[in-house]
Amino acid sequence: IQGVATEGGADAETLEEAERRIPERLRHRNRAVTEADYRSLAADTPGAVLGRVEVMPRFMPRQRRFNVPGVVSVMVLPRKASFYAPHPRPDQPLIQKVHDHLSARRPLATELYVIGCEYIPIAVGAGITVKAGFGHDQVNYDVRQAVQAYLAPLPPYGPAGEGWPLGRMIRDRELEVVVSRVKGVNTVSSVNLFRRSNKQWRPVARVQQCEAVQIDLEAWQLPELLAVVVGTDGITPDNVTGAAGGASEGGAGGGVALPVVPEIC
Repeated sequence: IQGVATEGGADAETLEEAERRIPERLRHRNRAVTEADYRSLAADTPGAVLGRVEVMPRFMPRQRRFNVPGVVSVMVLPRKASFYAPHPRPDQPLIQKVHDHLSARRPLATELYVIGCEYIPIAVGAGITVKAGFGHDQVNYDVRQAVQAYLAPLPPYGPAGEGWPLGRMIRDRELEVVVSRVKGVNTVSSVNLFRRSNKQWRPVARVQQCEAVQIDLEAWQLPELLAVVVGTDGITPDNVTGAAGGASEGGAGGGVALPVVPEIC
């Protein structure tokens, strides 16, 4: 009889992991009351391998509206090892598992929603010069890796190691600092930001040449970095189409992910 491959399992919990979990279990006593309770209980959903859980009190996802009394929305993202796009999106079975687990433990008067995030496709162009003694190709690669890791949605990546914060704007000046810290980078001329519109990449316009630019995100949105272009001659790329050797579209696999309305349960 031919065996059937299985998936979705997890290693047995270690003693150290159990010891860390005991205080949480004693605090929430298997009931969801506080934000920390919802976060901890969602992460412990049987059969759900989650990479990130965010709790959004008083947020009504269908209307994209905050300050709605009696409503709790829990955003979940499945685990993924790499920081390359396409970024992880929960499917309906995963959302249903988490919702069922939390629903049995929520207060009766609470309206509960379990959702995914909405990804906003972006691209980045950076102009740098390379220090003497460093290979241009290696520094180019390291810069792209650093930017991708910084904007990634899951721990241990992101600005504070917890994934990119929900709704946090993306600033060119912030990314300039990230690029400047890469080993082998001598100078950073500037960073250009791009948004995808009608299947075309469009730069975020600057009123003046040296003016700072940013991409604003809503509280339920995260960036999905689909392309990084690095100019190692000090010239900042002004487009991300047809760049030879400097673009990283969709990570190692070359896929392009499109934004979708997050699944809701």
